[in-house]
Amino acid sequence: MYKPRILIVEDEALIAASLARTLSSFGYTVPEPVATGQDAINAVTSHPPDLVLMDIELIGPMNGIETAKKIN
Repeated sequence: MYKPRILIVEDEALIAASLARTLSSFGYTVPEPVATGQDAINAVTSHPPDLVLMDIELIGPMNGIETAKKIN
């Protein structure tokens, strides 16, 4: 059975872990969450997810909106 893959982009570790646990409990495949825009771009390039759950305020030079535009 196919399990949709959801990438979490969140710079708060506790929030990312909570989201990952919740989504996994619903049956989704959740890779290791990433915290920066560049890490998100790298993750999407190497293993494309079905959905990206993106925080708007990220650490580093790129915020979530800029990152989403580059991923799109």
